[in-house]
Amino acid sequence: NWLFSPGSKWRFSPGANTTMEKTPLRDAFTQRGNRFFLLDKGMKNAGFTETLELLEIGCAGGEAAKHLSVKGFTKLTAIDIDGAVLERARERAPGCRFICADACALPFADESSDGLFSEAAFAVIPDKAAAAAEYARILRSGGRFLLNDFALRKPTAAERRDIQGIPCLEGVQTAADYIEIFQSVGLRTVYQKEEYLRVFRALSDENRINILEKLSEGEQCACCLLEGLGISQSTLSHHMKILCESGLVRGERVGVWMYYSIDGEGCRHAGTLLNSLANGDMKRWLKFFKIIARIIKPLAKKEPEAEADNSHCCCDGAAAEKC
Repeated sequence: NWLFSPGSKWRFSPGANTTMEKTPLRDAFTQRGNRFFLLDKGMKNAGFTETLELLEIGCAGGEAAKHLSVKGFTKLTAIDIDGAVLERARERAPGCRFICADACALPFADESSDGLFSEAAFAVIPDKAAAAAEYARILRSGGRFLLNDFALRKPTAAERRDIQGIPCLEGVQTAADYIEIFQSVGLRTVYQKEEYLRVFRALSDENRINILEKLSEGEQCACCLLEGLGISQSTLSHHMKILCESGLVRGERVGVWMYYSIDGEGCRHAGTLLNSLANGDMKRWLKFFKIIARIIKPLAKKEPEAEADNSHCCCDGAAAEKC
């Protein structure tokens, strides 16, 4: 999840639907459950509000445009190079403005947009440098570009063959390539996050599973969570940071106290990822995830096993003994 600004953001959310074995993979990908979780989160992080002039690049059938129009984004324009899919988009979201246009030659004036976003549509553009230059041209000063897309490691020839035909993977490049492309046109990366790996990382530790079980009983402070876990406060802080970053848990500071609870929306998103292995054609999706795991470069830095950080403890410094 990258947020570029003149200022970049990526999000990654493969999912599934229950009729997958009867649905072409490309259609199954676009129809996956809880599809707009990452878009909504990204829009919030980017500071995109209903009053801004926003442009979606690569809108396809208008699913995202319809979703945002229902949420009150009335100043949204969406473009796609495929005129046929735009007809479906206009039927799906009649209140939105759709234009048939090439991302490499946008029909808009300089500095005419407050913000841009693209949902898994940048990777498939052949001339990414030209498209990035156009994005920078039409962004107003302080504007941001929200990109939800994939990034590759350095795949082998066999791996490149494997991803042919998989939606949003054809044409992908490495994370470093994307950063270089956007930096070359004056857009700096202000935020990036790999959602897919963070969710599964959060679920890969027994202590974090125990913490989630405790939180399933209701909101708790950090000191209450420590009871029965057999870990130090700094180690708990480390685990809470990972859980909060994954979206499974939310934290709220009240005075010197830190309280944690289950984030229902984040858990539904994680459930979408996990359900993709249980619903429809399991072998097909296991292959998909195996390919993703092999070629997607983790964007998050590795965290130490424990760190002296009170930011995720229920209170600060000396006050901790009062819990």
